[in-house]
Amino acid sequence: MIKAVVFDVDDTLYDQKRVSEEAFFQTFPNHPTFDTALSFKKFQVQSSLVYSSIMSGAYKQDKMVYHHLKNGVNDIDPSKLEIDHFKANYLKCIQKVSSYDDLLKTIQTMSQDLKIGIIANGSTKFLTNKLKLLGLKNYINPNYVLTSEEAHMLKPDPKIFTAMNHRLDVRPSEVAYIGDSFSNDIVSAKRAGWHAFWFNHRKKSVPETNFVPDQTVTSQSELCDLLKALS
Repeated sequence: MIKAVVFDVDDTLYDQKRVSEEAFFQTFPNHPTFDTALSFKKFQVQSSLVYSSIMSGAYKQDKMVYHHLKNGVNDIDPSKLEIDHFKANYLKCIQKVSSYDDLLKTIQTMSQDLKIGIIANGSTKFLTNKLKLLGLKNYINPNYVLTSEEAHMLKPDPKIFTAMNHRLDVRPSEVAYIGDSFSNDIVSAKRAGWHAFWFNHRKKSVPETNFVPDQTVTSQSELCDLLKALS
C-alpha cells in the first residue's frame, strides 16, 4: 500500500523548457531560430552528467550554459556577457513559474490522505522559494523536502532516497517517486526499493537497462489520473 508520494521538481512539477525558452528570447530578442526542443534535450543530458562537478566547483556553470545556447542555435557563439544575461533572465523567468494547474489540484487532494515529499538536486533556499511559487508550500511538510545540499549527496545516489524513508517513517515499498529523468529519478528510486513512476512527457527513448518503471505516463492528464488512483 502506498503511504507517501515523493516528487522531483524541475520539468516534473512545472514546464522547465518554457522557462529556458523565455530566458533565451529575452536575451536574444532578434534571433528567431532557437531550437528549443533540441537545446533543452541536450541541456538536460549534460546537466545530469556534470551537476556534481558544478557543485564541487570542478565544472563551471557558465560552460554548461554556453553549450545550452550553442546547441540551440548553430550560428551563435555566446559571449561571457550574453551568458550572464541569460542566467539573469532565467532567474527572472523562474520567479514567474507556476505548477501545472491540474497537477497542483491533484496534489492538494492527495495531501489529505498521503504524505507528500520532494527530493531534488540543488540549493535548499532556491527550492523552498520555487515550491512557494508553485503553490505547493502549504501542502508539503518541510521535513519531507530533501535537497542534495542538505543531504550532502546527489541523485542518482539511492542513499538520498533511503534518507527520505527515515523522514517519512515508511518502508521503501510504501513510497512512490515521480520524476522526468530516467537515470536520476527512476533508476535511483528503484535501486532504493521504491515504486517509480516515469513522467515521460518529453517522449524520451527508453534506455537499455534492467530497471523498469512501475508506470509510465506521457501527459499531465495521465499523471493526474495515476495519482488520483493512489489516494
